[in-house]
Amino acid sequence: MLDLLQIFREYTEKGQVRYASSIIASQVASLENISKRIDNKTKAQKPSQPSQPPIQLSAQPSARLSTQPIAQPTTQLQQKIASSKAKSQGPHQGAKALKTRQLILIRTVQAPINPLKIRDAINNAFSQKEIDHKVIASVSLSKTNQNIILTTMQSFTGQYLLDQRAIWEKEVSFSTTQLNQSWFKVVIHGVSVDMELGNVFSEISLYNDGLQAIGDPYWLTSAEKRKVQKAGSIVVAFATEKEASYCIRNRVYIAGISARVEKMYSTPVNAQCRQCQGFDHLESRCRNPPKCQL
Repeated sequence: MLDLLQIFREYTEKGQVRYASSIIASQVASLENISKRIDNKTKAQKPSQPSQPPIQLSAQPSARLSTQPIAQPTTQLQQKIASSKAKSQGPHQGAKALKTRQLILIRTVQAPINPLKIRDAINNAFSQKEIDHKVIASVSLSKTNQNIILTTMQSFTGQYLLDQRAIWEKEVSFSTTQLNQSWFKVVIHGVSVDMELGNVFSEISLYNDGLQAIGDPYWLTSAEKRKVQKAGSIVVAFATEKEASYCIRNRVYIAGISARVEKMYSTPVNAQCRQCQGFDHLESRCRNPPKCQL
């Protein structure tokens, strides 16, 4: 404050400011000294802190949230795997596996059989060839009670029985063998009801070049209707789709006529036709008069 008064007095009396620069310089120097002392006192009061290393950011990207389920105990996983396998083996796969274990013995005539006697006889024949395990599990008849179906144990297949036919063929009477495979069925219409089903194979093979029926042919027309009708429909199976398609396109010579053929459509036994309220046939192919559901 005194320095400022001195500068003001000098300027008003003499019109000059000689010592202004020196005064300002001294004031600036004193301010700098005061600022340094304050800084030194402030640093002396602060406690010393250990130096921390610089934080290094990871070069890897931040982990994303995993969408996979948390690992479960081994026992639970094994149970789930076992249950999934059991579900994957549905009824169709089980039936397919059973067919691979079956061999069909074609017979020309119907005759009763003794399943226990045939099973034991075939197994004994294998045991005499130093095969310790049982081969045959069951013996049954086909739907028409004409052909014999041999079912093996799970360790064997129908193909094995076919390959080892020389060992057991003397234990049961039959004409030929056939593996239980998927067949292609057709319906032959207009066949005389007097025709014997045992002659169907020879009729088809003799009068239709390149065709060979397999399995058990059976009447699609009921026995009651065959008593009052002169002709009916029979179901015949072929080993290949090519043979079945040929019959459908070109008809079949059988029992002295050219018979119309169409594809066989499987219908569940409990399927009810909404037109006639009957069972065992498709509504789209129903020829019966319509009936009220009530």
